[in-house]
Amino acid sequence: MGGGYWGWGMGGFWMIASILFWTGILTLAAILISRLFARRGEARVGGGSATPMEILDRRYAAGEITEKEYLKIKKGLSKK
Repeated sequence: MGGGYWGWGMGGFWMIASILFWTGILTLAAILISRLFARRGEARVGGGSATPMEILDRRYAAGEITEKEYLKIKKGLSKK
């Protein structure tokens, strides 16, 4: 007989707080997962540990550059 809302005085606040809490948790999880996969992708693409000579050898072996270009670049790298 209390209008059917007995005990629900702060219900609206906690409902909003719960929605904000779970939205924050899900956002944090999405950011962490995306960064994890982004790092794995970087490792596959270049790795960052190859020397210029190794990169040159790989490009020549893959047919990206001609023998003439390979020798010219190799000569330039050996001067440094």
